[in-house]
Amino acid sequence: MSVEGREARPSVELEHVTKRFGDFEAVRRLSVEVQAGEFFTLLGPSGCGKTTTLRMVAGFEEPSEGRIRIDGTDVEGIPPFKRPTNTVFQSYALFPHLSVEENVAFGLRRKHVDKQEVRNALDQTERELSTRFDFKNTHSSVEQNDLVITMRSVSEDRLKAVRQVLEERLVK
Repeated sequence: MSVEGREARPSVELEHVTKRFGDFEAVRRLSVEVQAGEFFTLLGPSGCGKTTTLRMVAGFEEPSEGRIRIDGTDVEGIPPFKRPTNTVFQSYALFPHLSVEENVAFGLRRKHVDKQEVRNALDQTERELSTRFDFKNTHSSVEQNDLVITMRSVSEDRLKAVRQVLEERLVK
């Protein structure tokens, strides 16, 4: 597959990734490719390695074997705070007293994104999703929680792709 005349490569790639904790093998030879803009879900029973896999992608754990690449770059040894990833824990920690806009902006501001860039991202998102949400005044409903959680979980340079996926999902 090519994108604009160049060969497309996965946004996130795990190649034969294994993670051991002592004698226990939490993840065994997992190979996965996630394309840019793709909505990807890990499903499985408790203890099957989902969280361990995500922790390795985020940099909180290193694989015992295998490679993890993000945008084509091997991320071995790169600490979590220098990777183009974010972590949203199962307790979503949305602020019920904040609007959708304020909840989305919170993560960007915490990462010290320039105020004008935050404003531009919020304005663009509001324009694109204004038929679905009162971005400034409505406090988070269940569907809005999904929007905020997803937007918080990505790097600011990936907001546009996420907005596109969300809009497609919300239109259905």
